[in-house]
Amino acid sequence: MRTADHPKGPIQIVASALSELRALAGEPSLDQLVRLTRQQGQRWAMPRSTINDKLKGTTAPKAEQVLALVRAFRDYAAAAGNPLPSEFCEEDRWRSEWLAMKQALADPQSHDYRGTVAQEILAARQGPAEGAAASAATPAEPSETTRLEDLLRTVGPEALGRELPPRKAATVARMLRTAGQTVELDQLLTAASSRSAQDIVTLSERAEPDISRRLLRLVLKDTSVARMAALVKEAEHHHPDEAVGLIHLGVQHRPVPDVVSLIETLHSDGGSPFIGEILSAVLRARSAPRVSEFLSRLRAAGLRDDAHVLLYFISLSHDEGWLLEVIAGLKERRCYADARKLRAVIKPRWWRRPPSPV
Repeated sequence: MRTADHPKGPIQIVASALSELRALAGEPSLDQLVRLTRQQGQRWAMPRSTINDKLKGTTAPKAEQVLALVRAFRDYAAAAGNPLPSEFCEEDRWRSEWLAMKQALADPQSHDYRGTVAQEILAARQGPAEGAAASAATPAEPSETTRLEDLLRTVGPEALGRELPPRKAATVARMLRTAGQTVELDQLLTAASSRSAQDIVTLSERAEPDISRRLLRLVLKDTSVARMAALVKEAEHHHPDEAVGLIHLGVQHRPVPDVVSLIETLHSDGGSPFIGEILSAVLRARSAPRVSEFLSRLRAAGLRDDAHVLLYFISLSHDEGWLLEVIAGLKERRCYADARKLRAVIKPRWWRRPPSPV
């Protein structure tokens, strides 16, 4: 059953477009759509009543319901030898369509909703106006940049930061930076900073270095140890080039007990080749009290190997004054054995043994 020829609200526009796409696909029955959505997996499966509801526009669909129906129409049409136009089935475009609909529903005063793919499908149904050139009914495919610009105006930067795929969000961030829209860029990055570790690292990798640093600073501003560990593990497995910068930003101003907890968490999760980078990041600040506290807390936590590596890193310093400050801090914390080893670096004696590489 089709919705009205002239749909009014965002839900009805999307429902009308889905109904028209169903017609273009060859009018698969509700039972066939149930089977086609079920074939996509449990997350995408839809019962008859839900499919009927979404095609009528009774209630707003979820993003996965829109995508499941579009895939079902595409697969049905392809199996019948009558494939749908590829531009009507692009999942990124339908995801953006759903975002625009969601934003319009959240702001009833907004009159800016202009569904892109939905309007194209509905325009194709209506055909060219009388006396108009045939080419007017099939406008040129908008560029990716144009789509994102329209979406930015329609949905807003915060919704895009939360919902867009990471690579698309990185593209929008670059557009905002190029246009000098710093307020909108900050809104997008702030919203994106609450996303999953995988999304954040992917977005950071795809963005410009300065955008990446701004995002990671936002992410790490009030991040828990568990989330920091998840970010390190994600970077380790999929984005190793991002891991070093992430670690140095994340450890720079974090309290020493949190850094030790981070190392313990990584060890409990199977270890990480980037623990050495965490040790180096603490040393980079050149704060003698912080370094001596870090070494003593590693000892207290039973992280003997990591304490040994840190002690060796400290001993490589050529700054005698800084080494003496670290030694004094270790003595205050009663880490006399480590203090003696570092003292041997400054004034070697036969009874003292300086730290050696692991």
